[in-house]
Amino acid sequence: MIWTSLQGNAALAQACCAGGAAYQPARLKLHEDWLVGVSFQGSDELGHADLTGTYHPRAPGTGEQDYTENLLATVRLLERGQVGLTVPFDESNRYAPGLQQFGGGIGDLSLSARWDFLYSNESAHFPGVALLGGVTFPTGVPPESASLPLGANSTGLGAWQAAAGLALERTFFDRVVLNATALVTQGFPRHVTSLDEQVALSVNEQLGTQFSGLFAAGWIFPDEAAVAATFTYSDSLDTRLNGVAVPMSEIQINTLGVAGGFPITDEWRLQATAFWDLPVLSRNHIDSIGGSFTVIRAFL
Repeated sequence: MIWTSLQGNAALAQACCAGGAAYQPARLKLHEDWLVGVSFQGSDELGHADLTGTYHPRAPGTGEQDYTENLLATVRLLERGQVGLTVPFDESNRYAPGLQQFGGGIGDLSLSARWDFLYSNESAHFPGVALLGGVTFPTGVPPESASLPLGANSTGLGAWQAAAGLALERTFFDRVVLNATALVTQGFPRHVTSLDEQVALSVNEQLGTQFSGLFAAGWIFPDEAAVAATFTYSDSLDTRLNGVAVPMSEIQINTLGVAGGFPITDEWRLQATAFWDLPVLSRNHIDSIGGSFTVIRAFL
């Protein structure tokens, strides 16, 4: 392990990864070989932004609460690399005047990878640099295949997705950690067949390329607990139907968050988050407020 070959390794481990554990719970610390975990997330719909960006609070008597339980696993490869698997189980409670439905099932599985070229504070002159990648599998139920009228048992997008990105991280005074992450996500075309007044409609659909940025600022405590404030913004190109871009179909999302990582022992840690989708700079998106709780067991 590179952990054992570094001078001053205890301080470097804290500076490198304690802050990241606040907002990236499945990320391995330097001295960890692999981990498993489970997370629980819940959110409540506040309203939605339409294709012009105009915000609409949810109508009286309507609403949606979404829940996700994730099984997490991450393993270290070749000293500086790590690969993670997320298995989600999604549920939704949706209601409209005179109708309420609850449904769910397995969601879209995802694989993620990270390669740290430089750890935070490993260099005196440069920030930590990591290359990110990921693949999402269409294992969930897409919206057009949902059997319930309100679509409460829809659990996936129905399309393969691939992502690549770059993360920069730097710790100052062994206490303040700053992180900036840029990510590009590309959805692949999928064939969609649905019924409209008993007439079968068949199209090829492809979500537009999504560009995302995460900014985090955190504080690391002496016991390696950490808290962080986060801001995430994403914007996409237009969706394409049968190869033709649909005007004003891009999706814009911006989210404020706060996160905390709390070590129990060297092997066990907890993480909690709260988030709010801001009703400004949002387009074609249902905005929510919610939070999550994660339990991680690491193996050294």
